This record gives sequence, C-alpha cells and structure tokens, in this order.
Amino acid sequence: MTSDNMTQTIPKRVVVLGGGGFIGSSLVNKCKKEKIPVLSITRNEVNLNDVEASKNLAKILEPDDSLVVACAVAPVKNIEMLIENLNIAETIADAVSENPIRYFLNISSDAVYQDSKQLLSEKSYRAPTSLHGIMHLAREVRFEMLTVPIGTICPTLIYGPNDPHNGYGPNLFLRNALDGQDIRLFGKGEELRDHIYIEDVSSLCLKMILNNITGRINAVTGKVTSFETIADHCSNLVNKNISVHYTKRNG
Repeated sequence: MTSDNMTQTIPKRVVVLGGGGFIGSSLVNKCKKEKIPVLSITRNEVNLNDVEASKNLAKILEPDDSLVVACAVAPVKNIEMLIENLNIAETIADAVSENPIRYFLNISSDAVYQDSKQLLSEKSYRAPTSLHGIMHLAREVRFEMLTVPIGTICPTLIYGPNDPHNGYGPNLFLRNALDGQDIRLFGKGEELRDHIYIEDVSSLCLKMILNNITGRINAVTGKVTSFETIADHCSNLVNKNISVHYTKRNG
C-alpha cells in the first residue's frame, strides 16, 4: 500500500460503476454528504455487457476522474456467470486504456485468498477455491495490467441495510427476526467469521480515493464472531419471541 498524497485531495469527480448496488450506493451517498462530485453509473446508463459498452464508458470518463468498480454479477455460481464478469472487466479495462483517468479503485473480495488457519494479510497467498474468488482474482490481475494508479480493497463479509443478497449471517438473521421468523443455523453455527459494516467499507473506499492509495487493503475488523452469537444477538435485539434452531449439516 502506497500513497502519493500526504494530504487528502478532492478529485474533480468520482465515477462509481455499480452505483445502485450495495457498496456502490453507500459510497455514492457518502460522497454526496461530503460534497464530493460523484457520478453513479448503473446498467441503465451503461450496460457493460453491450458490444459498444467500452466506447460508451470511455466517452463518459475524464482525465481527472477517480473510477470505482463496484459492479459484478455476484455471487458467482457457475461458469457462465464467471465469463460474464470477466467480459465486464475487459470492457472496463478497454475504456480506461482508451481514456486514462486519475485513479482506479477496484472493489474485490477476501475470497481471493487461500484458506488458512493463520491470520490473513494483504500479503497472503491469493489462491481461491470458489468460482466467486476466482472471478475476483482474475479481475484483479486484469486491472493490475492498466497503467493508471490502482488501488484494490478486499472486504470480508459485509452487513447492513439494503444488502441485496440476504446472505447467511447478520443480514438474513436480522431480517428473519424482524419478520417474526425463527433463525436457523447450519450445525450449531460454530464457525468464526469476520463481518464488517457497510458504512465502514464505503468510508475506507473514500479514504483510498482521497489519498490516491495504490496497492491492496483488506477491509476487516480483525475480530471473529460465531454465527450462533450473531443469531442470538439478532434475536435479543428484536425483542420478540424468536428461537434459534440448529440444523444438520449437508456437508
């Protein structure tokens, strides 16, 4: 991780690809609150799967822009989704190559790292075992070929309002509890995982942009919590008659 700025500088404009998504919309709102010019691009403005997408995006980009890639077809569950994401990455790379920018921030994932019993760091070996992790690693490698200053942020599991995936963990557990539904765990929910709040992720993204930070940063809290503890907390927080059930694992 390096920075070419000792003091923060506000970019002429922050362009967020995937500005309507979970991370993208949080970053867009944060920029607006900080009075930082921001352009949110969703598939309604530029469909990155279109044949002319790279040309259309290149026309939008300006030399003083900071571009944030917060778009992906996720989570990746099959080869077709993997290929679609790689095509999107190539479209973005072609546009930036045609019209270079001030700074490039790629939002990746901690799924790029090899599973390990040791503490992970930014220097940990990148060897994903899931299609989702392979997708993010392939995009990292492609973007690292660009000649513009590039930073990469790798969040762990993110929780918070407006999560579209409703994934197993805080988001699903709290929504079930609010709806008066019991919470069901895999096994006894004994796995330990790190979870980070969406506002913390977007704040870190903005700091990277303002400081032109290149290299990679893992967006984590450094603390791990069991899913059982999270489920109990969600149940108690809602203050309803919510039960936590253990289920037999399939694998």
